Amino acid sequence: TTEIYTLSLHDALPISAEHPDAVHQLGIEFARAGADVTQTFSFWCHEDKLPKGCKFSVDEINQSACDIANRVSASKDTIVAAGVTQTGMFQGDGPRPSKQAVQDELREALKIYKLNKINLVIVEYFRNIIEMEWAIEVALEFGLPVAATMCMGPGGDESGVSAGECAVRMARAGAHIVGTNCLFDPWSLLEVMKEMKDALKLFKLDPYLMAQPNGYRIPDAGSFGWCEIEEFPFAVEPRQLTRWEARKWARSAYDLGIRYIGGCCGFEPYHIRAMAEELRDVRGGVLPESSDKSDWDLAIHKIGRAHV
Repeated sequence: TTEIYTLSLHDALPISAEHPDAVHQLGIEFARAGADVTQTFSFWCHEDKLPKGCKFSVDEINQSACDIANRVSASKDTIVAAGVTQTGMFQGDGPRPSKQAVQDELREALKIYKLNKINLVIVEYFRNIIEMEWAIEVALEFGLPVAATMCMGPGGDESGVSAGECAVRMARAGAHIVGTNCLFDPWSLLEVMKEMKDALKLFKLDPYLMAQPNGYRIPDAGSFGWCEIEEFPFAVEPRQLTRWEARKWARSAYDLGIRYIGGCCGFEPYHIRAMAEELRDVRGGVLPESSDKSDWDLAIHKIGRAHV
């Protein structure tokens, strides 16, 4: 399947509460482009991570995010996924936080979802496998499918734990879907996903595989991905993927065995549409609603050439 992911800068989070109609329309555009999953716009939504001067609480933002996702789902029949990210406690020079402290914060961020209709819990953008294991435990308390994705490149997590070991540990912790998201480009994450797949096979584990890469070409990325390129964050547009590149990556991901195929920062609705069009053969031959304007098979261009 393909998945929508809107903005990722945490300063934009209050927009779910400030301008819900705008976020709803964005969700509709992704659904029209073929997205099967509508994710709540609640990235990094922890009280101490909210922008300075934010007028809304975590619960208010998350509730608005749930309302929006369910509105989209009601009209477009998409799966509603609730997301939560790393707490930030593992980053920095201080002592490692306790498991109880991390899980308490995760439960606080996730509690609003228990009052809403959701179909899937995603724990994403984790850089440390220990914190991820703790997060999976909390997510499993919902009794719903759990997807777990690490934001890491070929070098593994922030402590140097390999991608293969991370995949095995996520699966053993109980995640039904494991993979990667953000920071690195599609081709880097294919390397990571290949390593994950091989390790899972070695240990006879068979969760579904998931990948949501960054939407920019960043072969020169450091250990923190696109955050380390010179153009980050306000001059990255020249590096953005084309629809053709998105299509090629989607096919490569599918051929590798990845079945939850999406995008993170930098992906626009037209990228998701291009991927859904490419994978139409495994989607029952169904094209996205908005494909009637995309000329996905170049039929219009072929007619134009014939008259030149």
